[in-house]
Amino acid sequence: MDTSIDAAASSTAISEANGLEIRHNGEAVRNGNVANSSSSGSKPQGELGRGYRHITAIHSRPRTSCLSHDSHAAPSFLGFRNLMVIVLSIVPLYLGPGLAQLTWDPNSIKYGVLICLRCHDYRRQDLVLGALLYAIIPCHLFIAYIIELAAAYQANGVLARNKRSETPGDKSREMHERWPTWQFIALAHAINSTLCLGITTFVVYQYIHHPLIGTLCEMHAIVVWLKNISYALANRDLRHVLLSRRSPPALPDLYASCPYPRNITLRNIIYFWWAPTLVYQPVYPRSDRIRWSFLAKRIAEVAGLGMFIWIASAQYAVPVLRNSLDKIQKHDVISVLERLMKLSTISLIIWLAGFFALFQSGLNALAEITRFGDREFYTDWWNSPSVGTYWRTWNKPVYSFMRRHIYAPLVARGWGPGLASFMVFLFSAVLHELLVGIPTHNIIGVAFLGMLVQVPLIALTLPLEKMKGKNGKVLGNAIFWISFCLRPTSISARRFLSTSPSHFSAGPTPDPSPLSPNTPSSSTSSKPSDQPDKATTTTGKIAKELRRLAGKTTETYLAFGATERLYKECARVGHYSIPQAGMKGQKAPKTAEGEDLGVGEGWWYDELKLTPTFSNWAQITILHLHLLTTRLRYFPPTAFPSWHQHLLDHFFHDAENRMLINHNMHARGIRSRYLKDLFVQYRGAVAAYDEGFARGNDAVLAAALWRNVFAARGEVDYRHLAMVVSYVRRVLAALDRMEDEVVGGGVLRFGDPGVEGEVVGVRSRGLDEPFGEEDFEGEKEGKSVSGLEGRHTTTG
Repeated sequence: MDTSIDAAASSTAISEANGLEIRHNGEAVRNGNVANSSSSGSKPQGELGRGYRHITAIHSRPRTSCLSHDSHAAPSFLGFRNLMVIVLSIVPLYLGPGLAQLTWDPNSIKYGVLICLRCHDYRRQDLVLGALLYAIIPCHLFIAYIIELAAAYQANGVLARNKRSETPGDKSREMHERWPTWQFIALAHAINSTLCLGITTFVVYQYIHHPLIGTLCEMHAIVVWLKNISYALANRDLRHVLLSRRSPPALPDLYASCPYPRNITLRNIIYFWWAPTLVYQPVYPRSDRIRWSFLAKRIAEVAGLGMFIWIASAQYAVPVLRNSLDKIQKHDVISVLERLMKLSTISLIIWLAGFFALFQSGLNALAEITRFGDREFYTDWWNSPSVGTYWRTWNKPVYSFMRRHIYAPLVARGWGPGLASFMVFLFSAVLHELLVGIPTHNIIGVAFLGMLVQVPLIALTLPLEKMKGKNGKVLGNAIFWISFCLRPTSISARRFLSTSPSHFSAGPTPDPSPLSPNTPSSSTSSKPSDQPDKATTTTGKIAKELRRLAGKTTETYLAFGATERLYKECARVGHYSIPQAGMKGQKAPKTAEGEDLGVGEGWWYDELKLTPTFSNWAQITILHLHLLTTRLRYFPPTAFPSWHQHLLDHFFHDAENRMLINHNMHARGIRSRYLKDLFVQYRGAVAAYDEGFARGNDAVLAAALWRNVFAARGEVDYRHLAMVVSYVRRVLAALDRMEDEVVGGGVLRFGDPGVEGEVVGVRSRGLDEPFGEEDFEGEKEGKSVSGLEGRHTTTG
């Protein structure tokens, strides 16, 4: 079930919906009553009073999806013709490169093959929590069933006592005395529904960091939450009809086979759980049998389209987004808009594939399994003559929920159609923000405002829909397609760019290699004199204000994305590979200590002669992680714990992957034991390095490096050790000069420690002087004797 929460369109458009319209099949609504009748000539479904809108029979007869082969009428595709004209008109101006990316030649030559089966950045914690939420969320439906079971028991008791009553006054008094019971039932349903959505939202926002896993969990929670609401409201109205003291309204004929409270059964709630609808009815139209060939085709379509969406996103969409980062940092609005227009092409194709996979293939497969008869999950929305028509036709399950449980009850209670429509969009906007903002940990109101912006667009295109002739409808369809193409593009860009805090920084563009000792005197905080101060520009001020308003709500996810880039740079320095990994019958050679011997390049392996093993990679990575951690400690106190924890999580997650992939450690118990040993080594190294940083004594720092990086070997070249000490001091000084926004941007690169050889090669004059008493005073008092100044000479 799609959780893109559709809203009813405009006041006029919504009022014309089937079953809630001002005039239905020629019969006007009088005194708030609606006569539901099917167009096939069946019996009227009965008139419902204005207080019983929640039991309208939305699904009253079998229907098919318009794109299915068994549809009675072939759909029109004129809307796609209009889309083709729009694309061909705009391509020469903006979208030429965007369409060029859809051909294999330019993309594969420029970027190579970006599809990677092993490059899934998810954690074991995300999978475990996602599976637990998937199992726990439906439990709220069963809690709702238990609540309704208790309510049905009370209703049967009231009916039994009313039959024994002799006077109408006794019956009225009985109903009045039972009123607190119904209030308690309603409160129980409210608490259960709130917990259903609240618990999932909290867990996803705080503990699940993978956007796709978080989105699936939040989507599932919203669907079950809406089902809970419909189940509670529909049974409340059915119960009131049963206990009504006056002549009760006639219920839809469809409900006669399962009147209240016979519908309160476990089998009934399980069917509603799996049925492809958000609207509860005691009875639904059903198909005769399950067509297994039809089901197999729909499942194959879902699998194939899912694969296509994954490939298109990774190979075509992601490169465009990545190429936009530098333009966003420079606040080049024109270039950013150009790249968004390029992205709109592939985004449109991905969205259409996703729509077909979900609504045509997925929901039809689910309907076939459950023998759900009403399969009109959408109509020909691509021909929409207005934006309002699109919102009424592309997602019928959600639209039916909004129409039955929000719009119609509000109008029946005297609300104006326009105000009721606005409340529908407001409700939809909140759910959109939850669905987009919670999984990305980036609640800044973009999705909320995007939904509310639809209201003026609907008002703008409504006159075109009512205009006589084809010109108005063609113009309205063109406006719809233009807004449609830009909407998924902006959402995709927001999801991708929300992981980088530096993109919203008003500071300067960071140096791509600020930590390289080749440029030790360069400061990334200085601005070129020929460039304006970004903080004084209008765009810069807006970006800075957005970053400030986002506040703590974005900190967790921003820290996750930035620390991921920082960690990858730390791991790159000592990277090694095992050529024999994944090759059948091939084993990696062993060192004297029994470790797998790999292949590594760079100064740490070529010059220091460290063996490319897991242990040496871990020690090199730990050193660079702690250099960054020392600088992160000067982030705001509320931000540092999150950044530090994410940095460590990336390290241990990657370490476990290397154990599994490079070293074939498939037993989880063995990996856990090695990870515990690695954590002990990490803590020991951190304590040793902190002592060297705090005391400012190069000898203490050298001893820490010798014990950890050089594994306390006796044959270590003292020049190499001195070069590493000088390199560490140089990196700390470079980090000290950086602004928080630059460090948080994650665009850092560690340089080659080999250039420190020139500094180490200079003979110190202190070597020719005898030691004096004053040389040991600093050691006794714990002060710095190296002459280094700055924040890093104090305890981190």
